[in-house]
Amino acid sequence: MIKDRIGVGVITFNRLPLFNKCIDSIPTVERLVVVNDGEPYPESSYPDKITKLIQHRRNKGVGISKNDAFRYLMDEGCEHIFLCEDDIRIKNINVFHNYIRTAQQASMPHLNYGLHGPANKTVDGKPNPRKVIQITAEDRIVFYQYPVGAFSYYHRSIIDKVGLIDEFYRNVHEHVDHTLKIIKAGYHPPFGWFADIDHSDDFIEDLDPNLNYSKHRKPHWYFLLRYYIFYAYYNIKNGICREATEEEFNDVMRLILARRISGKE
Repeated sequence: MIKDRIGVGVITFNRLPLFNKCIDSIPTVERLVVVNDGEPYPESSYPDKITKLIQHRRNKGVGISKNDAFRYLMDEGCEHIFLCEDDIRIKNINVFHNYIRTAQQASMPHLNYGLHGPANKTVDGKPNPRKVIQITAEDRIVFYQYPVGAFSYYHRSIIDKVGLIDEFYRNVHEHVDHTLKIIKAGYHPPFGWFADIDHSDDFIEDLDPNLNYSKHRKPHWYFLLRYYIFYAYYNIKNGICREATEEEFNDVMRLILARRISGKE
């Protein structure tokens, strides 16, 4: 394995204009895979910095698509893995290094960009974190109430520990279910306290903040039907997930930060 190799997986489905903005914004990294789960795009849409294109012959859903990216990046020896959906644009080329540094400083091998869509924002669109913790003199980590998964960081060790995404999920809840596995393994704060880097919106732009271009939300009745199917499956599998209290959050954070200080995994 090449130490500290960064790998990025971009997941796209029938949103070429958004994909073009997304892929053009991705800084050059050691491995960049695109998983197209929809109709093929013109060959000119794929710049040379892409090291692998996975084109599905039929729509397989987001769970399988993200796992295809995981498998390629893991097989290629990537230490740091980012999964990015096609409505994300990178604003600052230091984004990957900032996520990696924060994850290392907090001893937290999984982080999610918390400001995709309307969740975790005030009514006027400003970030609305539940808590901010100073972890070093220079670094802070932010915690949001709701889990969103359009841009996620994973250290490969956590994938080795908890495995890949449950492929039953075709459109929604796949990232929530996977993050919950990491929570249960003791490597992320409890449910309702989802970790992100400080000022992540300085590094990442949400290209669809009101979810107007979401493909799986149309037609509305079909989205609702599928949403409740996946939601029911999630609850049967995991039970109803209660948000942790601040006291419970603080107890878990003490254990996680103690792991950082002791150097134990």
